[in-house]
Amino acid sequence: VDPREYGGFRRSHNLLVPDGDGFRLSFGPAMSVKTGLDTTGSMGGNVEIAFAALPKVHHLLVQGSRAVLKGYHTQIATAVIQDVSDRFPLQVSQFEPDNEIDRQMTLLVPEKGGGDAPEDYQLDLFATAFMTETAITRYGLRGYYFVVGDEVGRSSFTKKLLQRIFGDEAI
Repeated sequence: VDPREYGGFRRSHNLLVPDGDGFRLSFGPAMSVKTGLDTTGSMGGNVEIAFAALPKVHHLLVQGSRAVLKGYHTQIATAVIQDVSDRFPLQVSQFEPDNEIDRQMTLLVPEKGGGDAPEDYQLDLFATAFMTETAITRYGLRGYYFVVGDEVGRSSFTKKLLQRIFGDEAI
């Protein structure tokens, strides 16, 4: 989940199922849903609440008669947004469509450090805007992105910080 070590790009692609001589989208187009969580110390017990609730979001989005994304193959990614002074300022799971979401979240390790304001949400905003590839954009649509935090975010970052977080691939 470390963007620098394991590649910064996250992808949400369609699942094509063989059907005779061709393929079909049995589950609908892939719909990306990403949540960036502020996991610095100021969030306190809210980090555990979010980690308990997020795996249930997939169920709420795709099941039941009023499911918002019922016609899509909803794929969820989660980011842990920490402080630039932390060992891992940003961790990002892969996009997953099912119970793999739970396993991916176990790989995320909130340091609950930080202590300065503003927060470093710009790191995940950058990753989402420039290092995310989704199939849904081919149809002229967009996925969903949510940030959960308790402070104002920084308005900029340096090339040096981008290289530290994402490696040379981001430059």
